[in-house]
Amino acid sequence: MQTHSTYVHARICRIVLGAAVALLITASGNNASAQTPSVDELVRQGLELRTAGRHAEALEVFERAFEIEPAPRVIAQIGLAHIALNHWLLAYEKITEALRSATDPWIRTRHDRLFAALEVARPHLAFIRITGGQHGVHAFIGGRDAGALPLLEPVVSDAGRVDVRLEVHGRTVASERVTAPPGATLDVAMPTTWEVSPAPITRREEPIAPRPLATPHPQPQHSNALAWTLMIVGGAALSNGVVFSVLRENAAAAAISCNDSGAIDCYNEHSADANTYTPISIASYAVGGALVLTSVLLFVLHSEDEAPTTAFACSPSIGSFGATCAGSF
Repeated sequence: MQTHSTYVHARICRIVLGAAVALLITASGNNASAQTPSVDELVRQGLELRTAGRHAEALEVFERAFEIEPAPRVIAQIGLAHIALNHWLLAYEKITEALRSATDPWIRTRHDRLFAALEVARPHLAFIRITGGQHGVHAFIGGRDAGALPLLEPVVSDAGRVDVRLEVHGRTVASERVTAPPGATLDVAMPTTWEVSPAPITRREEPIAPRPLATPHPQPQHSNALAWTLMIVGGAALSNGVVFSVLRENAAAAAISCNDSGAIDCYNEHSADANTYTPISIASYAVGGALVLTSVLLFVLHSEDEAPTTAFACSPSIGSFGATCAGSF
């Protein structure tokens, strides 16, 4: 009865503990959800910061909203914040990207206002159109990748001094530095042919050194470490087999004694123990012997040129449960 009561008590404790953990996880999830603002909340915070003239902080809030959901309305708000900070090139790119989502309801209702914002940024930018070049050559304008030629439309860039270059397989084949007027489109003619000189191959003459005599390769240390590990584990398994052999003999002797005295329950109990210990001792001997034999083979295979002397033996200890193992390598 006491054993049954203890089992019921333990079962109730596990149920209560599981319920407490589940409630704690649920509360943590709800708390995390409550602490993570939604995209709408972030956009609202960003607009309030814009109204207060804190445009740099508003830009950070809009970028946080973009990380949660890269919606066209969030991209447009990022572009408008860049305009307030006089980041003309970034503003133009972001607003243009937002306008590409022409079917988005938010963009559709504010289409004219976004185009007006582009017109605010346009006088501060230059538009460069590349003519010439070869099909598939990569163009870089102002240090930024403009794509492969031919470019279908002018590339927006900061006004002023702009570097234009063409690359083939990572090597510059043509370059021009131009002055791009603000608010205007500039045509830059690039060569259609060029000569690419292969990089010179320098060959360093190495002195001919006498060929050294062949020397034996050092044996890897990890093989010996593995062999020692298998040796130790195998010895432990053999010791375990000795222990269970002794336990089996004791249980068998106790079963015989109980049988002689007519104690049937006692006989059945010790007989069951002996039957349990027998396969454990056999398995321990088998596993331990296999591991010890494998370790000996590893020592032999990875020994040095001198003839190795390898020996290993295990014997049960007298007067105690266990075994004594000795190896020589």
